[in-house]
Amino acid sequence: MLAAGAISHAFDREAGGYSARWNDVPLVQTWRARVLAAVVRAAPVPSRVIDVGCGDGADAAALAAGGYDVVGVDISPAMVRAARQRGVAAEVGNAAADGLLDGASPFEVLLSNFGVVNCLPGLAGLVRNATRLVRPGGAVVVVSMGPWAVAEVLARLRRGRLPRRHRGTARVRGDLVPVTYWSPSGVVRAFGADFFVERVEALGLLVPPPDEGGQLGRRSRVEPAFARLPVLRSLGDHAIVVLRRRG
Repeated sequence: MLAAGAISHAFDREAGGYSARWNDVPLVQTWRARVLAAVVRAAPVPSRVIDVGCGDGADAAALAAGGYDVVGVDISPAMVRAARQRGVAAEVGNAAADGLLDGASPFEVLLSNFGVVNCLPGLAGLVRNATRLVRPGGAVVVVSMGPWAVAEVLARLRRGRLPRRHRGTARVRGDLVPVTYWSPSGVVRAFGADFFVERVEALGLLVPPPDEGGQLGRRSRVEPAFARLPVLRSLGDHAIVVLRRRG
């Protein structure tokens, strides 16, 4: 498995064109809007939010523009520099490392979007940090890639390609990064008795991800009507899992 420094290097290389390849894609913009709506439901303005794995700061900047007090953390120095260029208060940090943001005041929301948790060797470190950083009654919003992405599987099979989520790795700008595909139930179990699940919603249930040909269209517009149904909510490209810390 790659050391944290090697993962950081992979995402440093990704930082330069990340917005063009991901943030600026219309389908991804609709997914991001649904994630940010989950944050808004979880806590009112002007709550404090920590964006763990903030990347180039797209989520943090959008939340800050809406009146939230946001701090971003990312393992990649290049991503942190990009986030700061957006005006985000961001710093380098490992989501799973003990002592993340030592001494910080409590937050109302911890956000970890678009598969950051899939790059962690396990969720125990993130859970410890969430328990320490999120105030009682606050929320954790985790957006994880699950093991069963039906739309992606079908898209790959139509093109004569095998499903890829069994591999345990993903390629980031030429580097192989180890990944664990966390199902929503797996995320809920990892957070344990100190948190309870408030909402689970699929992203990319009816439309594959952009790198498998997914585009904004009618199916993506009707997807939210089905995205919270039992079973189906675990079959998207990602799942939004909202947990509330017991007070």
